[in-house]
Amino acid sequence: MCRRSTALLLAALLLLLLCAASRSVSAATTPTRAAAAATAPSPTTCPTGVRLRKPLASLSDAERRAYVNGMKTLKARGTLDQLSRRHRSGMAWHGTPYFFLMHRALVKDYEDELLKVAPGLTGAPYWDELVDTSGPITQSFVFRQDMLGPLVRGPLRGAFAGLRDDSNNLVTRNPLSLSPRYQWLPSGQVMAAILRNVTTYGQMAKILEVSPHNQYHVMVGGHMGDPSISPSDPTFWVHHVYIDLLWALWQSLSLNNFQDLTSTDLHNGQTAIPLADRVVLYPERWTNRDIVYYRTRLCYQYALPLMTAPAARRLQDDASSASSSTAKKGSGKCIPRPPKPSVPFPTIEPLPADRVARIMPNMSIDAWREVEKRVNEVAQLLNQEVQSGHVNATQLPNVAQLFQASVSNCSMGVDDDDFQDSGIDVVQTAAAQLQAAQEGSASANSTATNVHSGAHTGRVISEWTTVVALAVVAVAAWLV
Repeated sequence: MCRRSTALLLAALLLLLLCAASRSVSAATTPTRAAAAATAPSPTTCPTGVRLRKPLASLSDAERRAYVNGMKTLKARGTLDQLSRRHRSGMAWHGTPYFFLMHRALVKDYEDELLKVAPGLTGAPYWDELVDTSGPITQSFVFRQDMLGPLVRGPLRGAFAGLRDDSNNLVTRNPLSLSPRYQWLPSGQVMAAILRNVTTYGQMAKILEVSPHNQYHVMVGGHMGDPSISPSDPTFWVHHVYIDLLWALWQSLSLNNFQDLTSTDLHNGQTAIPLADRVVLYPERWTNRDIVYYRTRLCYQYALPLMTAPAARRLQDDASSASSSTAKKGSGKCIPRPPKPSVPFPTIEPLPADRVARIMPNMSIDAWREVEKRVNEVAQLLNQEVQSGHVNATQLPNVAQLFQASVSNCSMGVDDDDFQDSGIDVVQTAAAQLQAAQEGSASANSTATNVHSGAHTGRVISEWTTVVALAVVAVAAWLV
């Protein structure tokens, strides 16, 4: 009887040991499942979505009317004059590496204001300029009566007739008298080649500010030819949205391009514009990093540029945009097309020095000519490639085709944005969320490490418990 009682006690002890071992292993593994269930929040920095900037020529009739009416409303409310004065206060940044940063901020401000009064637009439209270089600028689709108005000397006509600047002077245009060859601008293929081959932000900014940016200002002339009043002409805004597209395209060609602000033209021994610094012209709103990460922080992207120039569909009195000296005698309406060039990509002609001095008072004429020379060197190189038979001219991508090829990089600057160094409230909130998530992840990893150690200890205890239990069973068997 005594032996049986002892055996029963040993059996009870065995059950307790096995139960304790099971609980030890369970407690050691349960936190691991909890840690695995933890997920980081996904910050939203564009709560109203990402705007889409489209070519002016691709807008629907309703969108074009919304654009024209929106611009008129901005003028009536004084917003257009405020933007013009803001631009004038940044004259010192023209001809410097800060030019592109300043104008991306300015155009973003303009876009915000435009969409308040023209909600039917998906974003600020742009003039797809380089696709128009196959013919006279006066024939461009954008200079229709119902859009920007014809490009003729004198006050604006068409949709914006009677528009005045912030000094109450009529806004005017004074288009440059073009040579018959009309080679004042690089072709789309030459520009695409330049974008592919420049390796730093400073190189890109120096070339593109002159060609095509300044060249279009000079060619339209009038208010556009004077940077202190150029934003008074609606052409300024569709022009600058396109110039920003060229920078965005260059950014998309590589991750290094996307974040790069290096330049050899900075002062105080700097080799790059600091991303964390406040942007010039808008220090109260944005940092340079905000300007660089335009997709996640400024919340816009670009629609594909046009592959070919659209038909002008010009209205009846647009024909007066032709100069009487270039129109064929007796027709009054025929603008001669430039003769077919002897090479696929003609070099550009130097712009008149007096107009250069007016549009770029901060840049020497020698620096301007150096950019024209570099653009021509690229054109000559492409011509040599074609003439030698190494490449077919039709196979060389233009800006639109380069843009299309870079679409696969559309996530660039999205996935790698850590939301740091921002002047935007919603981005600062996202940064705090991301930091909290990272800290939570680090804590979860630490917990997982401790859990792993606990699980190992639990397994050791379980193994020893099993050994003891077997011994108890053996003793119980002997007693019975």
